[in-house]
Amino acid sequence: MQKGIEAILKRSPGSKAKDMAKELGVDKTALNQFLYSNLEEYSVDDDYKWTLNSDSEFIITTTRAAWIDSDHVEKALKKFGSPLESQSKYLNIRIEKDRKLLLDAISKVLALANQAVNSGKKVSLDIGSTGTLSYLNRAHFFERLHPDVSVKPHRPTSVDEKFKGNNYKIVELQRIGVPGTNVPKMISNSLVQNAPDQQVNVTAVQCAISELVSNVEEHSNTPYPGFAGLQCYTKGPRPAVMMVVSDNGLGICGTLLPVLSSKYPGLASKFSANDPASGPNLIFKAFTEGGVSQVEGDDSRGTGLHTSGRQAANLNADVVIRQEQFEIKMEYRDGIVRPPKIKLNLPKLIGTHVTFYFYLTKPKKSA
Repeated sequence: MQKGIEAILKRSPGSKAKDMAKELGVDKTALNQFLYSNLEEYSVDDDYKWTLNSDSEFIITTTRAAWIDSDHVEKALKKFGSPLESQSKYLNIRIEKDRKLLLDAISKVLALANQAVNSGKKVSLDIGSTGTLSYLNRAHFFERLHPDVSVKPHRPTSVDEKFKGNNYKIVELQRIGVPGTNVPKMISNSLVQNAPDQQVNVTAVQCAISELVSNVEEHSNTPYPGFAGLQCYTKGPRPAVMMVVSDNGLGICGTLLPVLSSKYPGLASKFSANDPASGPNLIFKAFTEGGVSQVEGDDSRGTGLHTSGRQAANLNADVVIRQEQFEIKMEYRDGIVRPPKIKLNLPKLIGTHVTFYFYLTKPKKSA
């Protein structure tokens, strides 16, 4: 029975005892007794789904395209469940061979790995190809990855001093809130090189990213610094820029919702902490209207996200914000924000993770 259980859990992590018993043709009670008497080998979550402690895999892949983006990481979270909600003491994050990662996917993989380590798990990261390993190293991924994460096939040596700032198409993942590191300035310098024809408003970008960085820091409440970075994607019909700002703290809503009743009693009834939609709706208000801050006695605060929203409108940008269990996507077109796209009840991911995406050139008009 043990070999049969292990074969099923290797093939289908998160299987339930009743399904395993049916497949193996054994009594469910007997199988449950075996599992619960061997908790050093197996783990069960609140939904009675079982995993192997020695082989708790989180596989990130694509079905057709070679590029992995943030949505592919979210699909893996939905399929395997959040590692932060699993009872397993082990986590192996595996990126399948010959897959390339966009910057928003890199940000989430990094957050998942670091948060899993900080929750007490033994984490390994299996990178499918040497090309992906090389790019992650170039992007300073390993500089931001917790030192206790085991990397396969190997963990590269530091490239901080060797490459920092030498390629205008990338701003390596830089820690925010660290003295002497002006991430918004580095990003604006990169954009000056990427958009010499001034088809993109570099000042708007610097203002937007500066406010996002400041707000993520303000709502963090964690001793671990977040990070921000930029990548310019020049292949394809329209070159585009993707920026990320990521933090593992309490998150924007984690600090704003608790102060509504005392600071903004009029808003408290509209944004109940018991309503899952309150979080994304509050963020949408902060971006489109402003005037919401966690700082007691300072009504001048709360304009930063609104400023970022105005600059996003100037750039026709897409802004995606992932919080602990929801995501909101705001699309700005012709200076106007469209109705937000909201996803609720997502698997757990701590903190605030922002993706800011826009094109460097205007679309070509059809003849």
